[in-house]
Amino acid sequence: PPGYPVFLHAVFAAGGDLTPAGGVAAALALAAALFLVGCVRRVHGALALPAAIAVAAYLASPSPPLYEFSILSESLYVTGLLLVFGALLVAVHGGGARWGVLASSAVAAVILTRAAGFYLIVTLALAMAFLLRTRAGWRRVLGLALPLPLALLGMATYNARIRGEFTPNAAGESNLVGATGTFLTERDDFPPAVNEAIRRSRARLSPRDREVVERSWDPDRLWPIYLDDYNYAAHRTVAPAIREADLGPAESRRLLGEVAFHAIRTHPWLYAKFVWTNVHRSFTSYTVNPHFPPTYQLELHTRIFLDQRTLAAFRAHDTSPRTPSRLPATVEEAYRLLVHGHRLVAKSGVWIALWLVSFLTSLNRCLRSRGRDPAGAYLLLLTSAAIGAGLLTSLVELAIERYAY
Repeated sequence: PPGYPVFLHAVFAAGGDLTPAGGVAAALALAAALFLVGCVRRVHGALALPAAIAVAAYLASPSPPLYEFSILSESLYVTGLLLVFGALLVAVHGGGARWGVLASSAVAAVILTRAAGFYLIVTLALAMAFLLRTRAGWRRVLGLALPLPLALLGMATYNARIRGEFTPNAAGESNLVGATGTFLTERDDFPPAVNEAIRRSRARLSPRDREVVERSWDPDRLWPIYLDDYNYAAHRTVAPAIREADLGPAESRRLLGEVAFHAIRTHPWLYAKFVWTNVHRSFTSYTVNPHFPPTYQLELHTRIFLDQRTLAAFRAHDTSPRTPSRLPATVEEAYRLLVHGHRLVAKSGVWIALWLVSFLTSLNRCLRSRGRDPAGAYLLLLTSAAIGAGLLTSLVELAIERYAY
């Protein structure tokens, strides 16, 4: 998607260097967080202080300092989510049409940054259903409905210019091949080179790993196998074989999709295991390295895409003067304890329990009000988005921590 490259281009054009990109992304995240708190204050002033504390706790948790300062699209993606749910809060609580326009535009920005944001289309549809149910007026409904389709039309036009395909998402098929990599299956009408690539992909699994994939439902045993196999299947076997056949973008995508869906139709339970493992990790994984102080993590991610001289200096970080000095032992220990606490909470299943309680509460309020309670509707938007994000990622991707934070 073009959103993040455009952001990097703007940063580079402004200063001739990508070094400030992490700081600019972090500043945008802070502004979006303050916007969310401001929206809470506008709708329900008494909740402004608890909301501010909750947002501050999020920003102080280990993941945001790592990813918000990194040169990775997750930074703008999460910033967009803060804008989406701030604007939706006001939109469903009687805000004018401009709040719907802002929410829909923010959803478009999220999708143009990461295609994983497509699940937010369902969130917008639920919000529009609530506005229609409460007879909020066509201006508010159209404000919520129009910006996103226009952005998707622009995305399809962009892909048509870049790839020769008029589609809003041109990467899903290769990801799905990665998701089915452990059980890809040959077919007589596939090109010989594709069948050979499928055989190579399946041959990578040891007999022990093959037994785990076929017989176990334990996500902790399945995850390392999927993690090792995914990129190999998605980018080093089937996809290169199809590219070498020179079929053209549209036919290549069709064939990639057919390879993946043939595997799913042949082995539906193996695909269900992949989805289950990744949904489980979306709610329970926590993988930030507790041995690195935050300054080192920031250094690691903000040096990746700089000029070659700086990159070479970073690679020699043990002796480079650019290597950040170690933090005081008490600060490092406090950071390790913070990471350890987050990992314990994730592994305990607290997030799943909180999600379930919130989801059932939202359903209860919506049913009792016959779909007219704005607080119940907004809580339903939040909880459905939480499961939607994890599920959509898990259908085609690995739920690594930077996708789930």
